Amino acid sequence: MVYPPPAESADNCMACLSLRFYKGDTFVYVGEGRKGATASAAFFDVLESEWECKQIVELDPFPQCFEKLFVFRRKVATR
Repeated sequence: MVYPPPAESADNCMACLSLRFYKGDTFVYVGEGRKGATASAAFFDVLESEWECKQIVELDPFPQCFEKLFVFRRKVATR
């Protein structure tokens, strides 16, 4: 997912909906972190609860931009 737009809530969060329907175990996100210009708090809440960040790749963004490439693996559900 690259530069998902911000959203007011999880109900209208394109990035959250994409994660909800995604069935794979590896997810790559390019954008800023929490409180940045991309995605939303709801998206980062889902990432923190259901995914584990395995790698962060520094990029060469435009001036005053802070995006990075993040590689996530889905957390194994505990029973």
